Amino acid sequence: MMMKNIFIDTNILVYATQTEFLVHREKAIAIFENLEMNYFISNQIINEYCNVVTNKNLYKNYLTMADAAFNIKKFVEDFSIVSIPSYKPHSFEEAVEKYKIERKKIFDFSIYYTMIQNDIYAIATANEKDFIIFPDIEIINPFKEVQM
Repeated sequence: MMMKNIFIDTNILVYATQTEFLVHREKAIAIFENLEMNYFISNQIINEYCNVVTNKNLYKNYLTMADAAFNIKKFVEDFSIVSIPSYKPHSFEEAVEKYKIERKKIFDFSIYYTMIQNDIYAIATANEKDFIIFPDIEIINPFKEVQM
């Protein structure tokens, strides 16, 4: 059977490592139990993860940077890291026009572009709305039945 490539969004890693949301944590961890998938993240995801989990304004049980670094070490061991590719001539301009990219959406576009350039056509995320504008990728939301 052919392995499926799946990109892991930041929120999946956050829920998998945050103790404040036990149901979400179980669902996030369950994603990684599927042995028929290749898991991918990028440096952007690692940076976003650090920014979110160490933010004491977001979580009672926020992580120290040392704890976040420990988790990132595990991510790097367990997942393939894909590089954020350089934009090809005119591709950025065309994407802005095609997908109506504005301000913060540029980060979602960067994830999408990274995926497509690395032949990854599925993303695990809690934020379906962020990626719905990209019709050529599959969105997997493990929290669909969970109250957010």
